Amino acid sequence: MSLPSCPPTHPTGKTQLAAGALLVLSALLVLSTPLAAAEDGGFDDTPQTPGEVGTPVLTDGGAGFDGTYVDGRLPAEGAVVANFTREGVRLFAEIRVSEYGRLESRVNGGRIEAEGEGVRLEVVDSLAAYLRLELGPFRGLVVVAADGVTFELGGGSYVEVRAQGAEGVLFVGCDGRAFELEGGHAFFSTGEESCEVYFRAATDADVLPFADLDDSVGSGNLGAEVSVGGEGPDAPVSLISYGPVEVNVTLDDSRLTVAVAGTVPEGKSFLVLIPRSSVDADDEINVSFDGRPLARALTITDALNATDDGGHPEYYLTSSGNLTAIVLSVPHFSVHLFVLSVVPTAVLQAPFPVGVPLGEAAVPLVLGAVVVAGAAAVLWRKPEE
Repeated sequence: MSLPSCPPTHPTGKTQLAAGALLVLSALLVLSTPLAAAEDGGFDDTPQTPGEVGTPVLTDGGAGFDGTYVDGRLPAEGAVVANFTREGVRLFAEIRVSEYGRLESRVNGGRIEAEGEGVRLEVVDSLAAYLRLELGPFRGLVVVAADGVTFELGGGSYVEVRAQGAEGVLFVGCDGRAFELEGGHAFFSTGEESCEVYFRAATDADVLPFADLDDSVGSGNLGAEVSVGGEGPDAPVSLISYGPVEVNVTLDDSRLTVAVAGTVPEGKSFLVLIPRSSVDADDEINVSFDGRPLARALTITDALNATDDGGHPEYYLTSSGNLTAIVLSVPHFSVHLFVLSVVPTAVLQAPFPVGVPLGEAAVPLVLGAVVVAGAAAVLWRKPEE
């Protein structure tokens, strides 16, 4: 899971290909001229999102942290984090890792980080209390629930975390591996390969039902979450990616553009949250994927599973409170460009079918498809022997 404001690293191999693909897609974003903005729907222009980042600080010389939404302890050894609390609700008494000793702790923007040999912790100070734990080979992990918190296996692979006034999902990011429960604790161990463990809390800002969201996250179907706090280049954007996928999102004049690239072999879905004042589920919209009109999924559950539609991409759109959620289902990966825009009233009154790019608006989409196809051919061709 790539958390907000991660320090840059030198890309190699598949990561370099995905990053290069995303750069090509980012360049495509400037090709198109936004359609006219929708009228203000009367909703908050800067609603609170699950990924909205607080301002954490380290305490006790780096042995603890205190944030806007989360707080806890960073022990010197044994446990990577203890007394992990989200908005006053204590969720985990300890998350212990075998042979762990803390070498460093720090705050990086809205993230709390701690490192030891072969172990790295990242916590986002946000409503969703995103947590990622990187484990090296042959490490054992034990998650001890806080008093009053229960663990239950969900979908056979992830752990549903329930407390009074809070819930969340604890899951593993490597194929073929899962948590086991015993004595009220959650256990996991790595083999010869490194692995990542994640936690994501339910929030009042979640537009999708958490029962659908935690199943998609815990089962590995969700590739990334993006929270966009407003329109324009200076709007706050937080990105949480669950694996080797790259996402670039822009929102301007009620026009959402999502560029995705990745090296994962299976399809993934993406969740994007934007202000309802920009796009509402009741608006008339144009939606395209790589320059072609995109079909709408029948249900949220359908859109959150990118592997059940015979290789066809689709989307789902729903609004609640001050937010609109867009789920984009991508059945296979190379490089892709998704564009959603509100259709202006003048266009709706014209004798053209809604949902089809009109006039000059179609040019950048067609051009984008051509460039995307060319980029995919170059970036994903077989290396010369």
